[in-house]
Amino acid sequence: MLHIKKKIIKSACGFIIALLLNSCSTSTITETLYLGNSDVSSPITPPPVHSGFKSGEGDLIITPMIQYNEKRSVGFRTSNPYNKSLLLSDSSIMSVNEKNFQWNFPQYQFGVDVDAALTKSFAFFIGGYYSSLKEFQLLNWNLGFGFYSQKPTGGVRFDFGILFQKYFFDTETIIHSKEVDRNGKIVREDFLYFRDRASKTNYSFFSLLTVHSANKDDLINYGFSFGYFTQELLDFKPGVTNSTLREVSFNSLFENKYKTDLRPESTPGFIILSPMLSLKVYENIRLVLTVKAIKEIRMEQTFDDWLVLPTMQLDFNF
Repeated sequence: MLHIKKKIIKSACGFIIALLLNSCSTSTITETLYLGNSDVSSPITPPPVHSGFKSGEGDLIITPMIQYNEKRSVGFRTSNPYNKSLLLSDSSIMSVNEKNFQWNFPQYQFGVDVDAALTKSFAFFIGGYYSSLKEFQLLNWNLGFGFYSQKPTGGVRFDFGILFQKYFFDTETIIHSKEVDRNGKIVREDFLYFRDRASKTNYSFFSLLTVHSANKDDLINYGFSFGYFTQELLDFKPGVTNSTLREVSFNSLFENKYKTDLRPESTPGFIILSPMLSLKVYENIRLVLTVKAIKEIRMEQTFDDWLVLPTMQLDFNF
């Protein structure tokens, strides 16, 4: 019993001493993380458009396709970027561009889609795109399910699924570190520069509604698609330290340390509008021409451009 009382007294004394020392904190250190210039390479990955004719369970449509990107890149200014110049250790000067975020994408993408009817109104699909940009080889995938209905005069289909997207990034981070004593005097002030270059694969969700004419014997059919999808371009979460940056120790009881991460998350969300024209080439082959017009609507700081992606595909019906 006496031994237990001694342990309780010793623990209480330790806690009181630590509390007293912490109340005598002599300085406050603040660290603020800013995004500098960021260069991201990744293709635009809208969901596939399905307008093929299915007669029943087990029908299979294999679709090779080529997609053209009207633009090669877009740029915009993120929220709270670092807004000064910085002298680096090699005597070079780092300055942040007016549009500090640059998204580069390939001009052409080549893909294939496999769409299988599981029932007369339900389908499963899987597909992917290949492209190259600079020294990067890019492969993106998608899979999902579709509900559809076909009548002699027209058809409607609702698709939903997952997009798997890969991007390469070259990103600068500037840390403003400042130590202030208890009287408000600046004891130390540093600006630290970090550069992260790596790749990441992520996933996002999409939905797409397609309405089209549905006479498979007609030479020409037409339709229209409307949907929404997101695409991650950079994954900095405000308030969370990135693992490539130096860690801050909270062991010292003589310092209060605070960290603010102002680097934004960059995950645009797009609406997609896509008119289509379908031409009968052979008994079980149709040429489908679509123009995918997409507009970013999710991010607070973004680009104003509509991105236009003409696409040509061949539907082989088995």
